[in-house]
Amino acid sequence: MSELLQLIVIVGLWSWSVYNAFKHGQIFGVVGDWLRARVPEYWLKPVLGCMVCMPSIHGTALYMLFHNWQWDFVSWIVTIVCASGM
Repeated sequence: MSELLQLIVIVGLWSWSVYNAFKHGQIFGVVGDWLRARVPEYWLKPVLGCMVCMPSIHGTALYMLFHNWQWDFVSWIVTIVCASGM
């Protein structure tokens, strides 16, 4: 259970960090501005434009990485939902 809580915190902090790094005026702000001008919003939000949407993509990748590509549906859903609420 503590591993699940650790993963939730990691996914939440990762998503928050990526979101803030690509904002205008930040370290990857130029890349973020370029992507916002060229990529449709429905593709951009889950990748780097929406704190609630980002754990669905980033959390799935981190979940699979931390669990050696083994899938437990319930813990995956709990991880994504809880990280989205952080």
